[in-house]
Formats: sequence, C-alpha cells, structure tokens
Amino acid sequence: MNQRITITLDKALAEAAQLAVGEGRSSSVSAYIGEAVELRVKRDARLAALSELVNEYEQQHGDISDSELAEQEQSDRDAAAGLRSDQRRAG
Repeated sequence: MNQRITITLDKALAEAAQLAVGEGRSSSVSAYIGEAVELRVKRDARLAALSELVNEYEQQHGDISDSELAEQEQSDRDAAAGLRSDQRRAG
C-alpha cells in the first residue's frame, strides 16, 4: 500500500529525478525517490547487521585494534589492485 507524503528536495536532486523520468529510467519521480529510499533502507539494515556482528566478535575476542584495521585495509587495497590488473589484462 502506498502512502502519499510531501517532501522537500535540493533543486539538483529534484532535477535529477525528473531527468530520470524524462529519459525513461523511472516511471515517475515518486517511483524514483521510492527506489532510492528502498536502497537506503536495505543499506542501513546491512550496516546494522554488520555492526551487530562486529560487536559480537569483539565481545568474544576483544576490541579490533587499529593495527588490525590497518592490516585489513592494506589487504583490501592489494586485492582490489590485483583485480584491476587482471581485468586490464583480460581486456
């Protein structure tokens, strides 16, 4: 069931939504905004679940240290660089 509400948007955001409708990427401004809100709700739910998992981990194993975070960040950067390199070679 839909609920009608009134919102105020930044002019550039409103124009982007209208452009999406004009280009056929969305059926209406309401649908476009509804899709954006749905994506945000799903993102917030994923972040809440991740936060819960981190809290549970830290309760069992202690706080994650700054050095552990830095090590993981470097590992993630290395993995991303490897993927980009593989993609460039694949063409």
